[in-house]
This record gives sequence, C-alpha cells and structure tokens, in this order.
Amino acid sequence: TSALGAALANGLITDGLDMHDTGHYTKGHAGAALIPCAFACLPLADGPVSGKEFLTAMVAAYEIGYRAGNAMHESVSDYHSSGAWNALGCAVFCARILK
Repeated sequence: TSALGAALANGLITDGLDMHDTGHYTKGHAGAALIPCAFACLPLADGPVSGKEFLTAMVAAYEIGYRAGNAMHESVSDYHSSGAWNALGCAVFCARILK
C-alpha cells in the first residue's frame, strides 16, 4: 500500500457513499478530497500527530481550499472546479502535518 493508493481508495469510498459536505459558493465538496488526503498523509508524519495539530491543519486546508474555490468560481461559475482548488487544500494539510 502507498499514501497515493490510500488517498485514491478513500476518495472513491467517500464519493461512492455520497458522503460529501458542500460549499455552496464553490459548488464543491472540500471534504471529499481533504479527509482522504488526511488519512493518506498521517502515516507519513515523523511521529504521532496530536488532535490539535490535526484540527489546525484541517481548518487551514478547508480555509485555503474554499477561498481558492470561491476565487475560481467567481471567474468561471459554470465550471465544476473542485479538483483544482481541493488540490490546494490537500497541499496545505500535508505541508502542516509533514512540516
């Protein structure tokens, strides 16, 4: 197994079970990418990740992801751009956790 494989599998399960949160201004679902990303990233950390560290990273990832999504949606409102802005949120989460 790999972090990439874990992210893919968890993302497919999230989408398949329709376990989405919704950002109304972005027409997208940050959690569909961020939660699988988190589960894939955590085993790569140098040591245990505290609940506070996890939540701080997740809040930062949601904030950056949805802000980027809002900006993208303002410029191209008919385009379902979740894949583009969710990648930014995932990068933020992993950067905070992996330091």
